[in-house]
Amino acid sequence: MVDGLIVDGSLVEDIRDTDLPLFRSVQVGFHNINYSIEAADPAAKKSNPFSKAVTKEKSILNDISGVFRPGRLTAIMGASGAGKTSLLNVLAGHTDGGSVSGSVTVNKQPVSGSAMRKESGFVFQDDVILATMTAREAIAMSATLRLGDAVSAEEKERKVEEMLDLLNLRKCAHTVVGSPTLKGISGGERKRVAIAMELITEPRILYLDEPTSGLDSFTAYSVISILRNLATTGRTIACTIHQPSSEVFALFHDVLFLAEGQVMYNGPTSKVVDYFGRLGYPCPEHFNPADHVFMAILNNQEGSFEEKKEESNADRIKRLIQYWKDSPEAADLAKIRQNPPADTVTLKKNQTAGTSYSTQFKYLLEREFKNSVRNPLVLRAKAGQSLILALIIGLLFLNTDDKTGYAANQNRVGVLFFLSTQAVFGSTMSILGIFAADKLVFAREHGSGYYSLPAFFFSKIGVELPSIIVFPTIMATIIYWMVGLQVDAAKYLIVCAFVIMVSLTGFALGVSLASIFPSLPVALAVTPLLLLPLMLFSGLFINDSAIPAYFGWIRWLSPIRYSFIGLVKNEYAGLQIPQEDGTARAGESYIADLGFSNGLSILLCAVILVGMAVVLIAIAYAALANIVRGQENSKPARKGKGTEVAEEGAEMEQIEVVAVKS
Repeated sequence: MVDGLIVDGSLVEDIRDTDLPLFRSVQVGFHNINYSIEAADPAAKKSNPFSKAVTKEKSILNDISGVFRPGRLTAIMGASGAGKTSLLNVLAGHTDGGSVSGSVTVNKQPVSGSAMRKESGFVFQDDVILATMTAREAIAMSATLRLGDAVSAEEKERKVEEMLDLLNLRKCAHTVVGSPTLKGISGGERKRVAIAMELITEPRILYLDEPTSGLDSFTAYSVISILRNLATTGRTIACTIHQPSSEVFALFHDVLFLAEGQVMYNGPTSKVVDYFGRLGYPCPEHFNPADHVFMAILNNQEGSFEEKKEESNADRIKRLIQYWKDSPEAADLAKIRQNPPADTVTLKKNQTAGTSYSTQFKYLLEREFKNSVRNPLVLRAKAGQSLILALIIGLLFLNTDDKTGYAANQNRVGVLFFLSTQAVFGSTMSILGIFAADKLVFAREHGSGYYSLPAFFFSKIGVELPSIIVFPTIMATIIYWMVGLQVDAAKYLIVCAFVIMVSLTGFALGVSLASIFPSLPVALAVTPLLLLPLMLFSGLFINDSAIPAYFGWIRWLSPIRYSFIGLVKNEYAGLQIPQEDGTARAGESYIADLGFSNGLSILLCAVILVGMAVVLIAIAYAALANIVRGQENSKPARKGKGTEVAEEGAEMEQIEVVAVKS
């Protein structure tokens, strides 16, 4: 019996002493795995900078064979660039492009990448979790959205409580996950939350990419200790790790050393020292075996061992890789891969199940609302922006209705143009950063099967709609009455409606830009280049009749123009502006001076704005759908000749497994 484990100063009962079920075993084998990508070719680019053929195929993994045994924790180790993460991604079915060949089997049965994704859990190195969610809420989200509607709320709650106790997260259950700008749980707790979110579906296979990245030595030991104990329940667990301490290294049951994309050793951790010692690389007493492999074997540039002093680093690695291929240990491992233990069973789908759209939408709407409430600075910033700008413009153009002649006309046009421009610029820039960050969360959570694109997209829009309506209305109301536009309730409501519609168009534009461009800096760089021409051709800076024909088409794409025309026609219709000589001039004449005496009525301008918003929203949805398709279609580009490759649509035989209690 394994002793109790101390994590963060608390005694954690050994997992095998709990009521958690022991899992019937599944063994993951892989044979002749090759992986290559298209990479830039510096030589071709240097010889011909204008050549389009500046890429070449770069090999990442070469004929890798091995096995992850059930009930054991396996470490994938190697120097930087050895292919650790690439191998983990290939085996877990998370490759994004590239060319893959070889076979991956579960108990001798071939599985495809898409099938492995459905049947296993994967913990990424970067834990993308919504910062304002608490640890409990993050785990509960995984239970609510991944266990399906068939599982009762009581059972989901029981599993959440089980995970909190299992991973010692009880004390931080009600603390937000946090971000660089929002204080939250510690790095170790965050990593354990990510593990709990995957374990909630009870996968028999668990992959982790650098689970100790960014953690101190004791926290890293705590995380790996938990993973080792989880493996004792029968799970097959494999993780990449760079250079662990001796205490952490000793926790692994097995280790797979990679060098230049090939296997140098794959077997029990306890036999690493003896294996390399037999090859002439004895580990000094009281020395970390992991450090010994990294410093003296993988990166022994100066040749520390006298008998091999003249051997280059590349030649030594090549020799050790070939020795492994010819070793009796490799032959024994191949037999294990081909003959899984007798108690193994065919991989059975874990408990991940799709929830209904209504459940997803309701949950995400509630989550987005909490996210907004827990980010009060964002709401305060939007409210402050609306109030301060409204007061500045109101005071600047105060009582315009008392002015005469050119000044009265200039003030009115300036106010109406400001309302249109600010609505577009403000709503576009405010949503751009927010949606770009949410897109990263969406890509990760959708890829893990939490929810569908429509549920995320429309819940996000639903939460943002109130601010699109309320804050522009507040600004328009303050400005309208302080400036002294026409005292007419219908005209006031039309102004509010136009400001809301053009704000909605700006919001849709921001969402589209955030969805189309891969990163926020790129989107921020492109946005001014797009908005400034739209403002320039809005009808204020240049008269329609003076616009060159080759630029004329731009004005029809400007939402600012349609809002400005609608507001001008609404304000100036029926208006009599007093002149300095005591006469009055009809507002319609000013409309003609601006070149707005065209077929664009107030109603048509409103319809066009709504249509623009709908089109931009559709573009944003299509851009996100393209991301979704990229996730679903991430599969091998070609298959190696003579190797057994599981087809993407391969179905696995489903065998009912009865969990046994310890």
